[in-house]
Amino acid sequence: MIEPQLPIEISARLSAYDDLVSGIEALKADLAPLRFTHCSEDDIPANARPVAEADGFDVYLVAGGDGCLSLTNDTAAAAGIVIAEREE
Repeated sequence: MIEPQLPIEISARLSAYDDLVSGIEALKADLAPLRFTHCSEDDIPANARPVAEADGFDVYLVAGGDGCLSLTNDTAAAAGIVIAEREE
């Protein structure tokens, strides 16, 4: 489970960094053991909707469970964060 306000907090914190990768590394350290994945927006299914948006990236949630990984907008089912960098 991820707290409902966390994706918005993550988006705001990442926006404060000049370098997205450095921001993600800092969040990984601060929010361990929460899992983070960094990818291109092209790696996200077209029908997926971000839970938070910022300049240059979107935030998605990864559902936990016993099956295959999937994206979700349900914070109660979420087990990880995906930062999808938008290509300009």
